[in-house]
Amino acid sequence: MHNIDTFAGRLVHRSQTCLRPALLTVAVALAATFAGCSSDAEAGSAEAKTDASLSDGATPAPSAQAAVESLLRAEQAGDRVKSFRLLAPASRATYPSEVEWTRRRNELPAVTGFSVDKEVEDGTVAALVEHRPGLDPFVGLSAARERQVWKVVKSDAGWLVEAEPTVEVLLPDEAGASSAALQWARAVQACDRPAARAAQATDLVVGAATGPDQLCRTSGAVAAARAARTPGGPGTQPLVAEYGADVLEWSRTVAITGGPRPFSLVLAPLGDTWKVVGVFE
Repeated sequence: MHNIDTFAGRLVHRSQTCLRPALLTVAVALAATFAGCSSDAEAGSAEAKTDASLSDGATPAPSAQAAVESLLRAEQAGDRVKSFRLLAPASRATYPSEVEWTRRRNELPAVTGFSVDKEVEDGTVAALVEHRPGLDPFVGLSAARERQVWKVVKSDAGWLVEAEPTVEVLLPDEAGASSAALQWARAVQACDRPAARAAQATDLVVGAATGPDQLCRTSGAVAAARAARTPGGPGTQPLVAEYGADVLEWSRTVAITGGPRPFSLVLAPLGDTWKVVGVFE
């Protein structure tokens, strides 16, 4: 504008009278030009803002339900690239690349099936998610069924999903835990190792107790109490170290009496059955 003003000043100096209308026309034209540039800049800024939501490779879904369905479908297929692209910005900060995201998902049970609820409440979508039942120190429990509640976020281009859902393990009937514990105790009392192993989730029962060792070859009737939540403490600490703190949530404990020394068994839900995983006194 400084150069324009100087040039206009020189023109006025040469002919104050005849050039004033022309200068007025030039000024109006310049104002219109600047206004057009401003409008174009604003439009460009709006487009840039819209494009920015996709510049990190995100691929939003057209609805909240579709976003969760797409993420779970990608996970079921093992397509971590596709599921990563459905993550909301806050989750991208936690898992900034597909490598970190893949590492996190490998720590969790693999998805074998799912169904997504149709209603969205408080920015969340619930889904029933299925896994192949199992138990190992790396993943922990692979429950047959979980209820997962995913938080969804609306972006300029569609819906994205937060990385960590709230998970509720759907447990089988707890009465089955007492029956399974009694089956194991009777097998141990009969010194029948194959039968005892069949009632276990793994080859080794985690924990320490003298009661089971003293039970072999005894004749007294053993009994199993009702299943209860597994308590924390020194007795169950080996289980926490083996399978993680979640073991106190999904496992159940059954007290065994009638032998030389009472003890408690810890059982895990594998599919629709309960299996012995730990012992303590």
